[in-house]
Amino acid sequence: MQYRIMWAFRDFVIAILTMLSFLLPFSTLLLPYQQEVNNSPDKYMPVIEQAIRTENVADLESLMCLNIRKNEKELTQKIETVYNSIHGEIKDFQWEKGFQSSGNTNGYGGRIEQQDINATITTTQSTYHLAIVWETVNNYQPDETKIRAFSLMDETYQNIVLIAATNGIHSWPE
Repeated sequence: MQYRIMWAFRDFVIAILTMLSFLLPFSTLLLPYQQEVNNSPDKYMPVIEQAIRTENVADLESLMCLNIRKNEKELTQKIETVYNSIHGEIKDFQWEKGFQSSGNTNGYGGRIEQQDINATITTTQSTYHLAIVWETVNNYQPDETKIRAFSLMDETYQNIVLIAATNGIHSWPE
C-alpha cells in the first residue's frame, strides 16, 4: 500500500513538472510562441514609422538585432543618413508584408521565422521605399530578433542606405 502511494505521488509530481515546463514563461518550448506575440511586425511597424517621422535615432537603433548593434560601427550615422535622405514632409506611409520564411532545423523545437516588411514613404518632394527583414522568432539566439536588414531606397529602388546583420540568416557581408 505504501509503495502504491509513493508511485502515485511520483506520477503526480512528474505530471505537474511536465505541465509546468509547458506553462512557464521561460520554457524553451514556449519561447517561439512568446516571441511570435511579442515581436509581431504589426506591433512594431507603427514604432518604425514614428521613429522615422520624428527622426528618433535611439528608437530605430533599439529595434535592430544584436548583431547589427554590435557589428555596425556606424549605425548611428547610417540611421541619421536615412533621416537626412528623406526630403520633404512625410505625407503618407503605406506598409505591406511580403515573403515570410520559417525554419525548424534541429527537430527539437528550434525555430527561426522572418517576415519581409516594406513601406512606401510619400513626401511632398519624392517617394521612397523601405525594405526590412524582420525576425519574429529565433529561439537559438533570442537577441537576434527584430530588424535583421533595413534598406532605404529612392523612387527607382536604388539603394540609399543599407543596414544589415553580418552573419546568420538574411545577412550581407561588408
